[in-house]
Amino acid sequence: MPRALILLALLAAGAAAVSGRARTASPAPSSLRFDEVASAAGLGGFRHVGGSTPDKRYIVEVMSGGVCAADFDGDGWTDIFFVGGGRFESLDGRAAPPPHALFRNRGDGSFEDVTARSGLTNAGWSMGCAAADEDGDGRPDLYVTNYRSPNQLFRNRGGFAFEDVTARTGAGGPPGRWNTGATFGDMDGDGDLDLFVAGYVALDPAHLLEPGSNRYCVHQGLPVNCGPRGLPGEGDLLLRRDGDGTFTDVAALLGIDREKLYGLGAAFLPLGDDQRQWLLVANDSTPNAVYRPRDGGLAEVGLASGLALSEEGNEQASMGIAWGDYDRDLRLDLYLTSFVDDYNTLYRGLEGGAFEDVTRRAQLAQPTWLYMGWGTAFADLDRDGWSDLVVANGHVYPQVDTLDVVSRYRMPMQVFLNRGDGTFAELPRAALVGGAVGRGLAVADFWNDGRLSFAINTLDGPPLLYRNRSTGGHALELRLEGAGSNRDAIGARVEARWEGGRALRVVASGGSYLSSSDPRVHVGIGEATRADLDVTWPDGRRQALRGLAADRLYALREGAAPIERRRLAP
Repeated sequence: MPRALILLALLAAGAAAVSGRARTASPAPSSLRFDEVASAAGLGGFRHVGGSTPDKRYIVEVMSGGVCAADFDGDGWTDIFFVGGGRFESLDGRAAPPPHALFRNRGDGSFEDVTARSGLTNAGWSMGCAAADEDGDGRPDLYVTNYRSPNQLFRNRGGFAFEDVTARTGAGGPPGRWNTGATFGDMDGDGDLDLFVAGYVALDPAHLLEPGSNRYCVHQGLPVNCGPRGLPGEGDLLLRRDGDGTFTDVAALLGIDREKLYGLGAAFLPLGDDQRQWLLVANDSTPNAVYRPRDGGLAEVGLASGLALSEEGNEQASMGIAWGDYDRDLRLDLYLTSFVDDYNTLYRGLEGGAFEDVTRRAQLAQPTWLYMGWGTAFADLDRDGWSDLVVANGHVYPQVDTLDVVSRYRMPMQVFLNRGDGTFAELPRAALVGGAVGRGLAVADFWNDGRLSFAINTLDGPPLLYRNRSTGGHALELRLEGAGSNRDAIGARVEARWEGGRALRVVASGGSYLSSSDPRVHVGIGEATRADLDVTWPDGRRQALRGLAADRLYALREGAAPIERRRLAP
Protein backbone atom coordinates (compact mmCIF):
# COMPACT_ATOMS: atom_id res chain seq x y z
CA MET A 1 0.00 0.00 0.00
CA PRO A 2 1.42 3.49 -0.81
CA ARG A 3 2.66 5.43 2.20
CA ALA A 4 0.05 8.18 1.68
CA LEU A 5 -2.77 5.64 1.80
CA ILE A 6 -1.29 4.06 4.92
CA LEU A 7 -1.17 7.49 6.60
CA LEU A 8 -4.78 8.21 5.65
CA ALA A 9 -5.86 4.84 6.99
CA LEU A 10 -4.09 5.44 10.29
CA LEU A 11 -5.64 8.89 10.63
CA ALA A 12 -9.09 7.50 9.92
CA ALA A 13 -8.62 4.74 12.49
CA GLY A 14 -7.47 7.26 15.07
CA ALA A 15 -10.44 9.53 14.38
CA ALA A 16 -12.78 6.58 14.73
CA ALA A 17 -11.18 5.65 18.04
CA VAL A 18 -11.54 9.19 19.38
CA SER A 19 -15.09 9.39 18.11
CA GLY A 20 -15.88 6.06 19.73
CA ARG A 21 -14.66 7.31 23.07
CA ALA A 22 -16.57 10.57 22.85
CA ARG A 23 -20.00 9.29 21.96
CA THR A 24 -22.50 7.34 24.00
CA ALA A 25 -23.03 3.77 22.85
CA SER A 26 -26.08 3.55 20.63
CA PRO A 27 -29.21 2.09 22.23
CA ALA A 28 -29.23 -1.69 22.12
CA PRO A 29 -31.93 -3.31 19.99
CA SER A 30 -33.52 -5.85 22.31
CA SER A 31 -36.71 -7.64 23.22
CA LEU A 32 -35.79 -6.96 26.84
CA ARG A 33 -38.00 -4.83 29.05
CA PHE A 34 -38.81 -4.62 32.75
CA ASP A 35 -41.93 -3.91 34.78
CA GLU A 36 -41.48 -2.24 38.17
CA VAL A 37 -43.82 -4.33 40.36
CA ALA A 38 -42.72 -3.76 43.99
CA SER A 39 -46.01 -2.32 45.18
CA ALA A 40 -48.17 -4.76 43.21
CA ALA A 41 -46.08 -7.67 44.53
CA GLY A 42 -46.65 -6.65 48.16
CA LEU A 43 -43.33 -4.92 48.96
CA GLY A 44 -44.77 -1.40 49.25
CA GLY A 45 -45.24 -1.51 53.02
CA PHE A 46 -41.51 -1.18 53.65
CA ARG A 47 -39.68 2.12 53.62
CA HIS A 48 -35.98 2.58 54.24
CA VAL A 49 -34.82 5.37 56.58
CA GLY A 50 -31.61 7.25 55.86
CA GLY A 51 -30.82 9.65 58.68
CA SER A 52 -32.48 12.57 60.42
CA THR A 53 -31.91 15.59 58.17
CA PRO A 54 -33.73 15.96 54.83
CA ASP A 55 -30.75 17.81 53.34
CA LYS A 56 -28.37 14.99 54.38
CA ARG A 57 -26.00 17.13 56.41
CA TYR A 58 -23.81 14.19 57.41
CA ILE A 59 -22.28 11.42 55.32
CA VAL A 60 -23.67 8.56 57.41
CA GLU A 61 -27.17 9.61 56.31
CA VAL A 62 -26.57 8.67 52.67
CA MET A 63 -24.74 5.33 52.82
CA SER A 64 -27.20 2.68 54.07
CA GLY A 65 -29.45 0.45 52.02
CA GLY A 66 -28.50 -3.23 51.60
CA VAL A 67 -30.73 -5.99 50.23
CA CYS A 68 -30.26 -9.77 50.25
CA ALA A 69 -31.97 -12.38 48.06
CA ALA A 70 -32.03 -16.03 49.13
CA ASP A 71 -34.43 -18.95 49.53
CA PHE A 72 -34.69 -18.63 53.30
CA ASP A 73 -37.36 -21.32 53.79
CA GLY A 74 -36.08 -23.81 51.21
CA ASP A 75 -39.28 -24.00 49.18
CA GLY A 76 -37.56 -23.24 45.87
CA TRP A 77 -38.71 -19.60 45.67
CA THR A 78 -36.28 -16.74 46.34
CA ASP A 79 -37.21 -14.43 49.22
CA ILE A 80 -36.03 -10.86 49.92
CA PHE A 81 -34.55 -9.10 52.96
CA PHE A 82 -34.27 -5.29 53.09
CA VAL A 83 -32.06 -3.47 55.61
CA GLY A 84 -34.03 -0.83 57.52
CA GLY A 85 -31.42 1.93 57.92
CA GLY A 86 -31.36 4.33 60.85
CA ARG A 87 -31.25 7.85 62.23
CA PHE A 88 -29.38 9.66 64.99
CA GLU A 89 -32.38 9.33 67.29
CA SER A 90 -32.24 5.54 66.98
CA LEU A 91 -28.58 5.53 68.05
CA ASP A 92 -29.11 7.19 71.42
CA GLY A 93 -32.48 5.66 72.29
CA ARG A 94 -34.69 8.65 71.52
CA ALA A 95 -36.54 6.63 68.87
CA ALA A 96 -36.97 3.00 67.91
CA PRO A 97 -34.68 1.83 65.09
CA PRO A 98 -36.36 1.55 61.67
CA PRO A 99 -37.46 -2.07 61.18
CA HIS A 100 -35.93 -4.38 58.64
CA ALA A 101 -38.24 -6.19 56.23
CA LEU A 102 -38.26 -9.90 55.33
CA PHE A 103 -40.60 -10.93 52.52
CA ARG A 104 -41.60 -14.53 51.76
CA ASN A 105 -42.01 -15.32 48.09
CA ARG A 106 -45.45 -16.91 47.80
CA GLY A 107 -44.67 -18.34 44.37
CA ASP A 108 -47.57 -16.57 42.68
CA GLY A 109 -45.84 -13.27 41.93
CA SER A 110 -46.56 -11.81 45.36
CA PHE A 111 -44.64 -11.53 48.63
CA GLU A 112 -45.75 -11.82 52.27
CA ASP A 113 -44.22 -9.65 54.99
CA VAL A 114 -42.98 -12.12 57.63
CA THR A 115 -40.77 -9.66 59.54
CA ALA A 116 -42.86 -9.75 62.71
CA ARG A 117 -42.19 -13.44 63.34
CA SER A 118 -38.62 -13.46 62.04
CA GLY A 119 -36.70 -12.14 65.06
CA LEU A 120 -34.66 -9.89 62.76
CA THR A 121 -34.12 -6.70 64.76
CA ASN A 122 -32.28 -3.49 63.96
CA ALA A 123 -29.53 -2.71 66.49
CA GLY A 124 -29.75 1.03 65.81
CA TRP A 125 -28.47 2.06 62.39
CA SER A 126 -28.11 -0.78 59.90
CA MET A 127 -26.05 -0.56 56.73
CA GLY A 128 -25.87 -3.78 54.73
CA CYS A 129 -26.32 -7.52 54.73
CA ALA A 130 -24.80 -10.76 53.48
CA ALA A 131 -26.61 -14.09 53.20
CA ALA A 132 -24.98 -17.51 53.39
CA ASP A 133 -25.39 -20.84 55.16
CA GLU A 134 -22.55 -20.08 57.56
CA ASP A 135 -23.19 -23.01 59.95
CA GLY A 136 -23.76 -25.67 57.27
CA ASP A 137 -27.25 -26.75 58.32
CA GLY A 138 -28.79 -26.24 54.88
CA ARG A 139 -30.54 -22.94 55.66
CA PRO A 140 -29.29 -19.47 54.59
CA ASP A 141 -28.33 -17.26 57.52
CA LEU A 142 -28.14 -13.46 57.62
CA TYR A 143 -25.37 -11.12 58.66
CA VAL A 144 -26.28 -7.43 59.13
CA THR A 145 -23.65 -4.69 59.32
CA ASN A 146 -24.20 -1.63 61.49
CA TYR A 147 -22.99 1.86 62.29
CA ARG A 148 -21.81 2.27 65.92
CA SER A 149 -23.45 -1.00 67.10
CA PRO A 150 -21.81 -4.43 66.73
CA ASN A 151 -22.88 -6.29 63.63
CA GLN A 152 -25.47 -9.06 63.99
CA LEU A 153 -25.37 -12.70 62.95
CA PHE A 154 -28.83 -14.24 62.65
CA ARG A 155 -28.99 -18.03 62.28
CA ASN A 156 -31.89 -19.41 60.33
CA ARG A 157 -33.92 -21.83 62.47
CA GLY A 158 -36.51 -22.56 59.78
CA GLY A 159 -40.01 -21.24 59.18
CA PHE A 160 -38.66 -17.69 58.75
CA ALA A 161 -37.49 -17.66 62.38
CA PHE A 162 -33.98 -16.35 63.05
CA GLU A 163 -31.91 -16.39 66.24
CA ASP A 164 -29.41 -13.66 67.07
CA VAL A 165 -26.23 -15.62 67.88
CA THR A 166 -23.86 -12.67 67.73
CA ALA A 167 -22.81 -12.69 71.38
CA ARG A 168 -21.98 -16.36 71.65
CA THR A 169 -20.19 -16.57 68.28
CA GLY A 170 -18.14 -13.39 68.54
CA ALA A 171 -19.24 -12.37 65.05
CA GLY A 172 -20.25 -8.81 65.86
CA GLY A 173 -16.96 -7.01 66.15
CA PRO A 174 -16.46 -4.17 68.63
CA PRO A 175 -18.95 -1.32 69.10
CA GLY A 176 -18.31 2.18 67.79
CA ARG A 177 -17.30 1.11 64.27
CA TRP A 178 -18.86 2.02 60.95
CA ASN A 179 -19.25 -1.34 59.20
CA THR A 180 -20.32 -1.59 55.56
CA GLY A 181 -19.90 -4.45 53.07
CA ALA A 182 -19.65 -8.06 54.25
CA THR A 183 -18.73 -11.25 52.41
CA PHE A 184 -18.49 -14.92 53.39
CA GLY A 185 -15.70 -17.07 51.96
CA ASP A 186 -13.16 -19.71 52.86
CA MET A 187 -9.99 -17.64 53.17
CA ASP A 188 -7.82 -20.38 54.72
CA GLY A 189 -9.03 -23.41 52.76
CA ASP A 190 -10.24 -25.36 55.80
CA GLY A 191 -13.75 -25.84 54.41
CA ASP A 192 -15.47 -23.41 56.83
CA LEU A 193 -16.89 -20.05 55.82
CA ASP A 194 -14.97 -17.11 57.21
CA LEU A 195 -16.27 -13.55 57.17
CA PHE A 196 -14.81 -10.22 56.07
CA VAL A 197 -16.42 -6.90 57.04
CA ALA A 198 -15.25 -3.63 55.52
CA GLY A 199 -14.91 -0.53 57.67
CA TYR A 200 -15.69 2.87 56.18
CA VAL A 201 -15.10 6.05 58.23
CA ALA A 202 -14.27 6.43 61.95
CA LEU A 203 -17.16 8.82 62.56
CA ASP A 204 -18.18 9.94 66.05
CA PRO A 205 -21.77 11.27 66.02
CA ALA A 206 -20.82 13.64 68.85
CA HIS A 207 -18.21 15.36 66.66
CA LEU A 208 -19.68 15.78 63.20
CA LEU A 209 -18.33 18.29 60.69
CA GLU A 210 -20.93 20.65 59.26
CA PRO A 211 -21.51 21.08 55.51
CA GLY A 212 -19.02 23.50 53.98
CA SER A 213 -16.55 23.12 56.86
CA ASN A 214 -13.60 22.39 54.58
CA ARG A 215 -12.77 21.67 50.94
CA TYR A 216 -14.06 18.11 51.28
CA CYS A 217 -17.50 19.44 52.24
CA VAL A 218 -18.20 21.35 49.01
CA HIS A 219 -19.60 20.04 45.71
CA GLN A 220 -19.74 22.36 42.69
CA GLY A 221 -19.74 25.37 45.00
CA LEU A 222 -22.48 24.04 47.30
CA PRO A 223 -21.94 23.18 50.99
CA VAL A 224 -22.64 19.44 51.36
CA ASN A 225 -21.98 16.61 53.81
CA CYS A 226 -18.30 16.02 54.57
CA GLY A 227 -16.25 13.00 53.57
CA PRO A 228 -14.95 10.54 53.18
CA ARG A 229 -11.80 12.46 52.29
CA GLY A 230 -10.69 14.55 55.23
CA LEU A 231 -12.04 12.00 57.71
CA PRO A 232 -10.14 9.10 59.32
CA GLY A 233 -10.69 5.68 57.80
CA GLU A 234 -12.09 2.73 59.71
CA GLY A 235 -10.26 -0.57 60.08
CA ASP A 236 -11.61 -3.82 58.59
CA LEU A 237 -12.63 -7.06 60.30
CA LEU A 238 -11.48 -10.49 59.14
CA LEU A 239 -13.36 -13.05 61.17
CA ARG A 240 -11.95 -16.56 61.00
CA ARG A 241 -14.48 -19.28 61.74
CA ASP A 242 -13.09 -21.68 64.30
CA GLY A 243 -14.00 -25.32 64.73
CA ASP A 244 -16.41 -24.63 67.59
CA GLY A 245 -18.59 -22.28 65.54
CA THR A 246 -17.13 -19.06 66.96
CA PHE A 247 -15.23 -16.34 65.13
CA THR A 248 -11.84 -14.75 65.84
CA ASP A 249 -10.80 -11.43 64.31
CA VAL A 250 -7.44 -12.04 62.62
CA ALA A 251 -7.25 -8.78 60.66
CA ALA A 252 -4.34 -7.48 62.74
CA LEU A 253 -2.58 -10.85 62.66
CA LEU A 254 -2.70 -10.96 58.87
CA GLY A 255 -1.97 -7.26 58.37
CA ILE A 256 -5.33 -6.34 56.81
CA ASP A 257 -5.96 -3.44 59.20
CA ARG A 258 -2.65 -1.63 58.56
CA GLU A 259 -4.12 0.87 56.12
CA LYS A 260 -7.44 2.23 57.30
CA LEU A 261 -9.09 2.97 53.96
CA TYR A 262 -12.73 3.70 53.15
CA GLY A 263 -14.06 0.19 52.50
CA LEU A 264 -17.49 -0.41 50.96
CA GLY A 265 -18.03 -3.41 48.65
CA ALA A 266 -16.26 -6.70 49.39
CA ALA A 267 -16.20 -10.20 47.91
CA PHE A 268 -14.25 -13.44 48.27
CA LEU A 269 -13.68 -14.65 44.69
CA PRO A 270 -11.49 -17.23 42.90
CA LEU A 271 -9.50 -14.61 40.99
CA GLY A 272 -6.33 -16.59 40.31
CA ASP A 273 -5.54 -19.65 38.24
CA ASP A 274 -6.05 -21.96 41.22
CA GLN A 275 -9.21 -22.51 43.28
CA ARG A 276 -8.14 -20.30 46.21
CA GLN A 277 -10.44 -17.45 47.17
CA TRP A 278 -8.94 -13.99 47.00
CA LEU A 279 -10.48 -11.03 48.81
CA LEU A 280 -11.38 -7.91 46.82
CA VAL A 281 -12.31 -4.73 48.71
CA ALA A 282 -13.81 -1.76 46.84
CA ASN A 283 -12.50 1.36 48.57
CA ASP A 284 -14.04 4.80 48.29
CA SER A 285 -11.62 7.56 47.19
CA THR A 286 -8.59 5.34 47.87
CA PRO A 287 -7.00 2.42 45.98
CA ASN A 288 -8.94 -0.83 45.95
CA ALA A 289 -7.36 -3.67 47.93
CA VAL A 290 -6.80 -7.26 46.80
CA TYR A 291 -5.63 -9.92 49.26
CA ARG A 292 -4.20 -13.14 47.84
CA PRO A 293 -3.76 -16.29 49.97
CA ARG A 294 -0.06 -16.99 50.29
CA ASP A 295 2.13 -18.99 52.73
CA GLY A 296 -0.63 -19.44 55.29
CA GLY A 297 -1.53 -15.75 55.23
CA LEU A 298 -2.71 -13.01 52.89
CA ALA A 299 -0.61 -10.78 50.63
CA GLU A 300 -1.97 -7.43 49.38
CA VAL A 301 -1.59 -7.40 45.59
CA GLY A 302 -3.92 -4.60 44.51
CA LEU A 303 -1.40 -2.70 42.40
CA ALA A 304 0.18 -5.84 40.96
CA SER A 305 -3.24 -7.22 39.96
CA GLY A 306 -4.26 -4.02 38.15
CA LEU A 307 -7.39 -3.59 40.30
CA ALA A 308 -6.19 -0.86 42.65
CA LEU A 309 -6.54 2.05 40.21
CA SER A 310 -8.16 3.06 36.96
CA GLU A 311 -6.51 2.92 33.54
CA GLU A 312 -5.11 6.42 34.11
CA GLY A 313 -3.69 5.44 37.50
CA ASN A 314 -6.38 7.30 39.43
CA GLU A 315 -8.01 6.37 42.72
CA GLN A 316 -11.75 6.02 42.28
CA ALA A 317 -14.74 6.14 44.61
CA SER A 318 -15.40 2.41 44.29
CA MET A 319 -18.64 1.18 45.87
CA GLY A 320 -20.17 -2.02 44.47
CA ILE A 321 -18.62 -5.10 42.86
CA ALA A 322 -19.97 -7.29 40.07
CA TRP A 323 -18.23 -10.43 38.85
CA GLY A 324 -18.81 -12.46 35.70
CA ASP A 325 -17.34 -13.63 32.40
CA TYR A 326 -18.49 -10.97 29.96
CA ASP A 327 -16.17 -12.05 27.11
CA ARG A 328 -16.66 -15.83 27.58
CA ASP A 329 -12.95 -16.63 27.89
CA LEU A 330 -13.60 -18.63 31.09
CA ARG A 331 -11.80 -16.05 33.22
CA LEU A 332 -13.50 -13.91 35.83
CA ASP A 333 -14.03 -10.23 34.97
CA LEU A 334 -14.97 -7.46 37.42
CA TYR A 335 -17.06 -4.29 37.36
CA LEU A 336 -16.82 -1.64 40.09
CA THR A 337 -19.29 1.23 40.44
CA SER A 338 -18.11 4.76 41.22
CA PHE A 339 -18.93 8.43 41.89
CA VAL A 340 -20.44 10.95 39.51
CA ASP A 341 -17.99 12.70 37.14
CA ASP A 342 -16.09 9.44 36.78
CA TYR A 343 -16.84 6.12 35.15
CA ASN A 344 -17.78 2.74 36.56
CA THR A 345 -14.82 0.50 35.76
CA LEU A 346 -14.76 -2.76 33.81
CA TYR A 347 -11.70 -4.90 34.52
CA ARG A 348 -11.02 -7.76 32.12
CA GLY A 349 -9.43 -10.84 33.67
CA LEU A 350 -6.07 -12.00 32.34
CA GLU A 351 -3.80 -14.91 33.26
CA GLY A 352 -2.45 -15.33 36.77
CA GLY A 353 -4.91 -13.07 38.56
CA ALA A 354 -4.06 -9.95 36.56
CA PHE A 355 -6.66 -7.48 35.25
CA GLU A 356 -6.83 -4.57 32.80
CA ASP A 357 -9.20 -1.60 32.70
CA VAL A 358 -11.11 -1.97 29.41
CA THR A 359 -13.97 0.42 30.22
CA ARG A 360 -13.45 2.76 27.27
CA ARG A 361 -12.81 -0.11 24.90
CA ALA A 362 -16.11 -1.65 26.02
CA GLN A 363 -17.95 1.68 25.46
CA LEU A 364 -18.96 1.85 29.13
CA ALA A 365 -17.13 4.99 30.28
CA GLN A 366 -19.22 7.82 28.86
CA PRO A 367 -22.70 6.33 29.64
CA THR A 368 -21.93 6.20 33.39
CA TRP A 369 -20.07 9.52 33.74
CA LEU A 370 -23.07 11.54 34.93
CA TYR A 371 -24.41 8.86 37.27
CA MET A 372 -23.41 7.62 40.70
CA GLY A 373 -23.38 3.83 40.81
CA TRP A 374 -23.95 1.59 43.84
CA GLY A 375 -25.33 -1.94 43.69
CA THR A 376 -24.40 -3.86 40.54
CA ALA A 377 -24.31 -7.33 39.01
CA PHE A 378 -23.41 -9.23 35.88
CA ALA A 379 -26.47 -11.13 34.66
CA ASP A 380 -27.54 -12.64 31.34
CA LEU A 381 -30.80 -10.74 31.27
CA ASP A 382 -31.87 -11.67 27.71
CA ARG A 383 -30.58 -15.28 27.88
CA ASP A 384 -28.44 -14.95 24.78
CA GLY A 385 -25.38 -16.47 26.47
CA TRP A 386 -23.62 -13.13 27.08
CA SER A 387 -23.50 -11.53 30.55
CA ASP A 388 -25.08 -8.08 30.74
CA LEU A 389 -24.69 -5.46 33.47
CA VAL A 390 -27.23 -3.83 35.79
CA VAL A 391 -26.52 -0.80 38.02
CA ALA A 392 -28.49 1.01 40.73
CA ASN A 393 -27.84 4.77 40.71
CA GLY A 394 -28.48 7.64 43.10
CA HIS A 395 -26.70 10.77 44.32
CA VAL A 396 -25.47 11.59 47.84
CA TYR A 397 -26.19 15.35 47.72
CA PRO A 398 -29.84 16.48 47.51
CA GLN A 399 -28.43 19.94 46.85
CA VAL A 400 -27.55 19.04 43.24
CA ASP A 401 -31.20 19.53 42.31
CA THR A 402 -30.68 23.29 42.77
CA LEU A 403 -27.97 23.35 40.10
CA ASP A 404 -28.32 23.65 36.35
CA VAL A 405 -26.60 20.31 35.74
CA VAL A 406 -27.64 16.99 34.23
CA SER A 407 -27.02 14.91 37.36
CA ARG A 408 -29.97 14.72 39.75
CA TYR A 409 -30.43 13.38 43.29
CA ARG A 410 -32.82 10.70 42.03
CA MET A 411 -31.36 8.76 39.14
CA PRO A 412 -32.56 6.08 36.72
CA MET A 413 -31.38 2.49 36.90
CA GLN A 414 -29.12 1.37 34.06
CA VAL A 415 -28.83 -1.89 32.15
CA PHE A 416 -26.02 -2.45 29.66
CA LEU A 417 -26.54 -5.20 27.11
CA ASN A 418 -23.53 -7.23 26.05
CA ARG A 419 -23.17 -7.04 22.27
CA GLY A 420 -20.92 -10.10 22.21
CA ASP A 421 -18.03 -8.24 20.58
CA GLY A 422 -16.41 -6.84 23.71
CA THR A 423 -18.70 -3.79 23.87
CA PHE A 424 -21.92 -2.91 25.69
CA ALA A 425 -24.90 -0.71 24.80
CA GLU A 426 -27.27 0.91 27.28
CA LEU A 427 -30.81 -0.40 27.26
CA PRO A 428 -33.23 2.39 26.22
CA ARG A 429 -34.86 4.10 29.18
CA ALA A 430 -38.32 3.16 27.92
CA ALA A 431 -37.50 -0.46 28.79
CA LEU A 432 -36.52 0.40 32.38
CA VAL A 433 -38.71 3.21 33.66
CA GLY A 434 -38.47 4.94 37.01
CA GLY A 435 -35.82 6.60 39.12
CA ALA A 436 -34.78 6.67 42.77
CA VAL A 437 -31.91 7.24 45.15
CA GLY A 438 -30.75 3.69 44.56
CA ARG A 439 -28.37 1.84 46.86
CA GLY A 440 -28.25 -1.96 47.32
CA LEU A 441 -29.15 -4.33 44.48
CA ALA A 442 -29.74 -8.10 44.42
CA VAL A 443 -30.39 -10.29 41.38
CA ALA A 444 -32.46 -13.49 41.33
CA ASP A 445 -34.99 -15.48 39.33
CA PHE A 446 -37.80 -14.45 41.66
CA TRP A 447 -40.51 -15.88 39.38
CA ASN A 448 -38.81 -19.21 38.53
CA ASP A 449 -39.33 -18.41 34.86
CA GLY A 450 -35.68 -18.62 33.81
CA ARG A 451 -35.35 -14.82 33.70
CA LEU A 452 -33.16 -12.83 36.08
CA SER A 453 -34.88 -9.88 37.75
CA PHE A 454 -33.57 -7.52 40.43
CA ALA A 455 -34.58 -5.85 43.70
CA ILE A 456 -33.24 -2.47 44.87
CA ASN A 457 -33.25 -0.84 48.29
CA THR A 458 -33.60 2.93 47.95
CA LEU A 459 -32.49 5.64 50.34
CA ASP A 460 -35.49 7.04 52.26
CA GLY A 461 -37.91 5.27 49.96
CA PRO A 462 -39.86 2.14 49.17
CA PRO A 463 -38.05 -0.72 47.46
CA LEU A 464 -38.02 -1.36 43.73
CA LEU A 465 -38.57 -4.74 42.12
CA TYR A 466 -37.96 -4.95 38.37
CA ARG A 467 -39.49 -8.00 36.73
CA ASN A 468 -37.72 -9.19 33.61
CA ARG A 469 -40.13 -9.53 30.65
CA SER A 470 -37.61 -10.68 28.05
CA THR A 471 -38.64 -12.97 25.23
CA GLY A 472 -36.57 -15.56 23.42
CA GLY A 473 -33.60 -17.63 24.42
CA HIS A 474 -33.23 -20.50 26.87
CA ALA A 475 -31.56 -20.88 30.23
CA LEU A 476 -30.85 -23.48 32.87
CA GLU A 477 -30.25 -22.98 36.57
CA LEU A 478 -28.25 -24.90 39.14
CA ARG A 479 -28.51 -24.91 42.93
CA LEU A 480 -25.20 -26.24 44.26
CA GLU A 481 -24.79 -27.98 47.61
CA GLY A 482 -21.29 -28.64 48.91
CA ALA A 483 -20.55 -31.89 50.72
CA GLY A 484 -18.79 -30.22 53.66
CA SER A 485 -19.72 -27.36 55.96
CA ASN A 486 -19.67 -24.95 52.99
CA ARG A 487 -23.12 -26.08 51.92
CA ASP A 488 -23.62 -23.04 49.64
CA ALA A 489 -20.51 -24.07 47.66
CA ILE A 490 -19.19 -20.51 47.88
CA GLY A 491 -16.12 -20.32 45.66
CA ALA A 492 -17.35 -22.97 43.18
CA ARG A 493 -16.76 -22.44 39.46
CA VAL A 494 -19.18 -23.65 36.79
CA GLU A 495 -17.96 -23.78 33.18
CA ALA A 496 -20.86 -24.14 30.76
CA ARG A 497 -20.63 -25.15 27.08
CA TRP A 498 -23.41 -25.34 24.53
CA GLU A 499 -23.71 -25.28 20.78
CA GLY A 500 -22.18 -21.96 19.77
CA GLY A 501 -21.04 -20.76 23.18
CA ARG A 502 -19.44 -21.14 26.56
CA ALA A 503 -19.34 -19.17 29.81
CA LEU A 504 -18.07 -19.15 33.39
CA ARG A 505 -20.23 -18.72 36.49
CA VAL A 506 -18.98 -18.39 40.08
CA VAL A 507 -20.82 -18.76 43.41
CA ALA A 508 -20.02 -15.92 45.84
CA SER A 509 -21.50 -13.93 48.73
CA GLY A 510 -21.68 -10.14 49.03
CA GLY A 511 -20.07 -7.87 46.43
CA SER A 512 -22.96 -5.77 45.17
CA TYR A 513 -23.09 -2.64 47.35
CA LEU A 514 -23.96 -3.82 50.91
CA SER A 515 -25.96 -6.66 49.33
CA SER A 516 -26.04 -10.32 48.26
CA SER A 517 -27.66 -11.87 45.21
CA ASP A 518 -29.21 -15.34 45.12
CA PRO A 519 -26.44 -18.00 44.94
CA ARG A 520 -28.33 -20.03 42.32
CA VAL A 521 -26.28 -20.37 39.11
CA HIS A 522 -28.05 -19.07 35.99
CA VAL A 523 -26.74 -19.81 32.48
CA GLY A 524 -28.37 -18.38 29.37
CA ILE A 525 -27.68 -20.51 26.30
CA GLY A 526 -29.47 -18.65 23.50
CA GLU A 527 -31.28 -20.91 21.03
CA ALA A 528 -29.52 -24.07 22.23
CA THR A 529 -31.61 -26.59 24.15
CA ARG A 530 -28.89 -28.49 26.04
CA ALA A 531 -25.61 -27.67 27.76
CA ASP A 532 -22.62 -29.42 29.32
CA LEU A 533 -21.43 -28.19 32.70
CA ASP A 534 -18.09 -28.73 34.45
CA VAL A 535 -18.26 -27.88 38.15
CA THR A 536 -15.13 -27.23 40.18
CA TRP A 537 -16.12 -27.44 43.84
CA PRO A 538 -14.44 -25.25 46.48
CA ASP A 539 -12.30 -28.22 47.62
CA GLY A 540 -10.95 -28.59 44.06
CA ARG A 541 -12.90 -31.68 43.06
CA ARG A 542 -14.35 -31.59 39.56
CA GLN A 543 -17.66 -32.94 38.36
CA ALA A 544 -18.90 -33.20 34.77
CA LEU A 545 -22.58 -32.92 33.79
CA ARG A 546 -23.46 -33.71 30.21
CA GLY A 547 -26.48 -32.90 28.08
CA LEU A 548 -28.57 -31.04 30.66
CA ALA A 549 -31.86 -29.89 29.16
CA ALA A 550 -32.61 -26.17 29.14
CA ASP A 551 -35.46 -24.38 30.90
CA ARG A 552 -35.00 -26.39 34.08
CA LEU A 553 -33.73 -25.85 37.62
CA TYR A 554 -31.38 -28.58 38.87
CA ALA A 555 -30.14 -29.36 42.36
CA LEU A 556 -26.62 -30.74 42.50
CA ARG A 557 -25.04 -32.14 45.64
CA GLU A 558 -21.29 -32.57 45.43
CA GLY A 559 -20.47 -36.03 44.06
CA ALA A 560 -24.09 -36.92 43.26
CA ALA A 561 -26.16 -36.87 40.08
CA PRO A 562 -28.15 -33.72 39.30
CA ILE A 563 -31.83 -33.75 40.24
CA GLU A 564 -34.38 -31.81 38.21
CA ARG A 565 -36.32 -29.66 40.68
CA ARG A 566 -38.50 -27.50 38.48
CA ARG A 567 -39.39 -26.63 34.91
CA LEU A 568 -38.68 -22.98 34.13
CA ALA A 569 -41.18 -21.22 31.92
CA PRO A 570 -39.47 -20.69 28.53
